[in-house]
Parts: sequence; structure tokens; C-alpha cells
Amino acid sequence: MNLNKQRIRLLVLCFVAGFTIAACAKPPREPTAPPVPPGSVIAQEQVFDGKTFINTLELPAGPYARFGLPKMTKLVHEKHALNSDTVAWLKVPNTTIDDVVVWYPNDRNEFYLRRNFEKRSDFNGIFFADYRCKFDGTAAGLSRNTVIYGHSMSDDPLDYRQQFSPLKFFRDEEFARKTPYIYLSTHGEDLIFEVFSVMHASTGLLYNSPEPEDFNALIAECKARSIYSYDVDVKEGDKILTLSTCTYSLPDGRRFPLVTADNGYRYAVMARLITDRQNLKNESSLAVNRNLKAPEV
Repeated sequence: MNLNKQRIRLLVLCFVAGFTIAACAKPPREPTAPPVPPGSVIAQEQVFDGKTFINTLELPAGPYARFGLPKMTKLVHEKHALNSDTVAWLKVPNTTIDDVVVWYPNDRNEFYLRRNFEKRSDFNGIFFADYRCKFDGTAAGLSRNTVIYGHSMSDDPLDYRQQFSPLKFFRDEEFARKTPYIYLSTHGEDLIFEVFSVMHASTGLLYNSPEPEDFNALIAECKARSIYSYDVDVKEGDKILTLSTCTYSLPDGRRFPLVTADNGYRYAVMARLITDRQNLKNESSLAVNRNLKAPEV
């Protein structure tokens, strides 16, 4: 009798054990997500070149944006702790331009011309803002035209040894089309600028004035010299960003010796500050400028 009871207990234990194993082996049911109302924007945490951001940007055509606004204010604070001249972080998508911007208002753009972030002598220099610019950590505190300089010792955009050589990628129409925005972060804000001009100009054009006397006239001149006509409206009250570097060739085919005396020309990519982020796009609307104005006119 006792032997039969033991056998029954053993059979019960085997059944319970088998049921438990089977239950554990079965994958758990995935929770059903609530339906998303049409037109809603899904916030997705992603990684943008190593920096985490929340993507809440929707493309006009419907698909959710693959890009988002990089959160770089933390980097500005970290660099400022090491060098109090730090005012911003600059990023140009699809290039290696992704670094700190310094500002030294106590001279005429000489201090950081051939110095690095550690303030040591460096022929390649660093990204630095025009000494006449203004910064208070906010978009409201920026100059009308925030001008940032960087070296390029050739027109080869793959010459990554130079700070602004990759800006020359904008000469390629497909690249320009795929790169509508430039990102600049200050101490307090992450900003988006939309490109509206890729131009060559003589130094006689005051495109690098932080507070242009006639803003609308300057914008018109920079658009006329742009190798592309962008469908971007720059208004009187807008703020713009100018990235300026040297050039050793012009659209008309003229070429200049490298790293010699100043040839009197500059290459610049200009963009306007985006304040309405509801309709960001994944491509620029542009066309080759068939009425390109000569740089020195």
C-alpha cells in the first residue's frame, strides 16, 4: 500500500515538473501596443553618432525622420570646464566636422588662428568665432550673423587633417541636396540652421559681418554668388550662421597656389536659424544657379 502511494506521488511530481519546464520554455506573449492615431509623431530614443537624442521629427511625406537634433550642450559645458573660451559645438552632418567652437573677443581673430583648444601653437588651428560675435548661451543672444572660421589647406574635402576642408563637399550637388541642415549648440540650446548659400566671394564682400548694416542686401548678394539656388526664404528678422574658410579655386576654373599669400577669396556655407521645427525635411530643394554672380563683383 505504501509502495503504491509513493508511486502516485512520484507520478504527480513528474507531471508538475514537466508542466513547469514547458511553461518556462514557452516565450512570453509580446504586449500589444496601443494604436497610434494618424499623424502622430512617435518619440524614439536613438543614437546619433554616439550621442543620444529623442527623435520627435516627422518628415512631410509621412515616414518618421531618421535624423534628429543632436544634444550637444553637455559637450559645450564639458569643454568650457577645460577652456573658458568655449562657446559652442558645431556639427555638419555627413562630414567629420563635429567639434568645439571657441571665441576670443580680445583681438582681431588672431589668437586662435594658429592655436588649438589647449591654446598651444598648432598650424591647423581650431574652429573659432569672429571676435565681433556675441554669445550668451541662447539663440536670442547670438549675433545677427554668427561667423565661424576654420582652416582648409586644399580644396580636397577628404583632407580631414584640416578643420573645414570637408565643407568643400557642398560643391557636390548630391551632397548638398542630402545635407539641408547644420547643427550648432550653445551652453543652453541645441540649434538647427538650414543651408541657403554655398558661395565663393572676394574678401571685399562683408559676408562675415556679425551685424550687417543692410541685412537684406547682404543675403541677396550671398544668394547671387551661391553655386545653388536654394528654396529657402531668409527674412529680415532671421539669424544666420556663416562657416568660412579659404579656397584655392573658383567656379570659373581659376586656380590659386596652395598655402601662399592670401589670394583674396573665401568659400562659405551659410544657413538660417530654424525656429519652426514642425516641417523639417530630409533633403534640400535646390537647383544649379545658372546666373551665378562672379565672386569679385
